[in-house]
Amino acid sequence: MTIDLRDNRLSPFEDGLLRRLFFFETSGATLAPPLRVLKAELRSRDQRSTVRDPEVAVTRVPHYV
Repeated sequence: MTIDLRDNRLSPFEDGLLRRLFFFETSGATLAPPLRVLKAELRSRDQRSTVRDPEVAVTRVPHYV
């Protein structure tokens, strides 16, 4: 995982990470101090007014008998 602090925009990876961290916090999880700092840094660079919910990917697996 690399985060480029020279670019003010969030990469797709960083956007996904920010969305997941916000989801965990709003769900009642307490983030570790380094993750709170990371979330604050990402949020300060985010150009959106709100943080969207994380994307959910559902993978269908075959039914085993």
